[in-house]
Amino acid sequence: MGSITEVDANKAEEKILEEIARILFLKSSNSPKKPPKIILMGPPGVECQTHAVEIASKYKLINLDVE
Repeated sequence: MGSITEVDANKAEEKILEEIARILFLKSSNSPKKPPKIILMGPPGVECQTHAVEIASKYKLINLDVE
């Protein structure tokens, strides 16, 4: 079981990263932790891969490029 959360990509990059960080660390329960899965999508030219690398390095996540 999981959840899908949509983040508005029209916001400033800093606000998007803050919202993703909040989503990653907000959920707390007694159940075993599952690794988060984040999917970044956007039109050509918005550099989703660059943002994915930055998020992965900042929060110590694994980045998979599935182009």
